[in-house]
Amino acid sequence: MAARKSGHDPAKHPAYLPGSWTDRNSVVPSGMNQEPATDRVAFEVAVNARPTATHHQALKTLDHTCSAGKQANEFTTWTTPCRLNTMALKRMDNIGIVVDDLEETIGFFGELGLELEGRATIEGEWAGRVTGLGDQRVEIAMMRTPDGHSRLELSRFLTPPVVADHRNAPVNALGYLRVMFTVDDIDGTLERLRNRGARLEGEVVQYRDVYRLCYIRGPGGLLIGLAQELS
Repeated sequence: MAARKSGHDPAKHPAYLPGSWTDRNSVVPSGMNQEPATDRVAFEVAVNARPTATHHQALKTLDHTCSAGKQANEFTTWTTPCRLNTMALKRMDNIGIVVDDLEETIGFFGELGLELEGRATIEGEWAGRVTGLGDQRVEIAMMRTPDGHSRLELSRFLTPPVVADHRNAPVNALGYLRVMFTVDDIDGTLERLRNRGARLEGEVVQYRDVYRLCYIRGPGGLLIGLAQELS
């Protein structure tokens, strides 16, 4: 049922968010408390001034409508910019890899072109609370790509010991994980990495006039992708 129009002053409403939405043609989901709404009244006013479980679900549904660019559930299409997500993702910080030989793996990724950013031993009760492993002691090395935008966190567990090994799992295994790097010269990179024990998993393949691609196995069987841009 559509929200009623009135002379309600949105600026005096505690839930008013300047610039959030207009509700000129908006619809309140059925079963929700209806409040007076005018041209600049935020969606919170249209549904309920007091946050409720239903209210939060309405906002989630609205977010879905915004992202999909189409009507979702009982909402109509909104005619003004959608609500900005105040808990937006900032970046992917790093990818973690557990290894059995930290020195060898550092040397391998260094040969590939990553820079060693730092090393540390992580231990103590706080660390075990993060991972759920309880008492733990881990050697880590953080390696950074030359552009500074991506990192690998290499970890060697001292305690507790490793309990599973996925390194030699095939590409179609559940939980399959690999890291892909863009390189200037895929042939030259392969030649250097073979001296570090790397082996080609399949073959080097060219995709149209865009990329040359391959998978290799690195230290301990770690799966790594290489890509060379052609255009």
